[in-house]
Amino acid sequence: MCKISCIKKILFITHSIKDRINPLRIKNLNSKGFTLLEIMVVLAILGILVVIVVPSVIGTKEKAEQEVCRANRVQLERWYESYLVSEGIEHTDEMFVQYLQDYGKNICPAKGEIRYVNGKVECSIHSSDGDGSNENEEEVVPFL
Repeated sequence: MCKISCIKKILFITHSIKDRINPLRIKNLNSKGFTLLEIMVVLAILGILVVIVVPSVIGTKEKAEQEVCRANRVQLERWYESYLVSEGIEHTDEMFVQYLQDYGKNICPAKGEIRYVNGKVECSIHSSDGDGSNENEEEVVPFL
């Protein structure tokens, strides 16, 4: 009788342990991946971040190009005026074009046309007044 009761107790304990472990296994099997809702939330958050970050990065790049162009134009203007004074010659358009070919490589990062007008070096893309406006540029309405 002891054998049967011992076997019953062992079986009871074994089933009891199985019942406690089995739900954990099922839970682990079902939680291997992400749910569709979790993936959609992550994609929505990434989309919002892209919408916010990309325009500001593009704007920063354009501002940097404009500032580089302005600094290069100011430097070229100083060099050209020094050249005119040191050589004792007057400005002509042909003289500036020749000087630009010799010394004025890569003035505008956006490849704008450089010209000398009324004692100032100007770019066809970036304005010479430094406020970011251009006479040829249409007014842009920002979007949110």
